[in-house]
Amino acid sequence: MPTPFHSQNDTTTKGEEMETASGLTARLFVLFAVGALGQVGGGATLGRTEGFTNPLWTAICLLLFAVSIGALAKMVQEGGPISIIMPALAATVPLALVFIGVFFLGESASWPRIGLLALACIIIGISGTL
Repeated sequence: MPTPFHSQNDTTTKGEEMETASGLTARLFVLFAVGALGQVGGGATLGRTEGFTNPLWTAICLLLFAVSIGALAKMVQEGGPISIIMPALAATVPLALVFIGVFFLGESASWPRIGLLALACIIIGISGTL
């Protein structure tokens, strides 16, 4: 029986995919990776959009974000627990963007900035398990 958050059109049947110990399928992990990479790619290209005045980079940026949202929506439709998806995404995307900013975009990285980000990720991770 579908819940208010799951589609009646969900055609995934038990046994179609190998599940992990937590009940998450490999497909859900792939969808999460696509969603996270889309968010990271979209965030990394924001500067090149020049405030959404550069049509090519604006289109690339928006496409990346749209692919991300689509993958995450599909993940939830297929039974992915939103209580795990969003905290994991909230920790993964900022860490990846700091890495890209520091190592590829020439941004400065101070220890307090990195420490606060790591602490925030830890808090998000803990709150996702409560």
